[in-house]
Amino acid sequence: MWFERVKSAVQESFPGAMVNVEINEKYLTIGVIGTGNDRKTATSMLYGALNKIGATAHFFAIVMNLHKSREDWILLELRRLTDGEISVQVFGTTLEISVYSTINFSVDKQLEPILSELMNIYGASRISIRYPNRMNSGVVPFSYDGDDDDDSKENPNWPSKTGNPSGGGRGNNPPHR
Repeated sequence: MWFERVKSAVQESFPGAMVNVEINEKYLTIGVIGTGNDRKTATSMLYGALNKIGATAHFFAIVMNLHKSREDWILLELRRLTDGEISVQVFGTTLEISVYSTINFSVDKQLEPILSELMNIYGASRISIRYPNRMNSGVVPFSYDGDDDDDSKENPNWPSKTGNPSGGGRGNNPPHR
């Protein structure tokens, strides 16, 4: 009964938003992506909707996770997963993400959906991740399903197509100038 009432009230307050409602006895958790409002306004709107149906008096605790847009939510998830501050910039078709973190972070399967979503939001075809706080900072390329740009125009021999390891000056990468 409460689940339907709460979800309906939230959806009426934020039409078109993604709404998630979880109820655990007297605890209510509400997630809204796409409020279209700043946090203070969205919180006020949500409390008004919950008060109207009597949910504020019924539940012992209410947790709200409100995000103005899908982009805001994705950037928050990226910050959470990297345990640091991030900055996002677009250079042509490359989305550059700088991660200012003290933990040893690397791109893994958990991040792939988030990075793919960021690429869609920003219209990028490539992602590079930088770690400015690290001694050996560099660009970490990110590939995804459908990544068909492995053949570099700058070096048609990269990556190796032979399957043999390179070494002893036989690398496929051009020599440094």
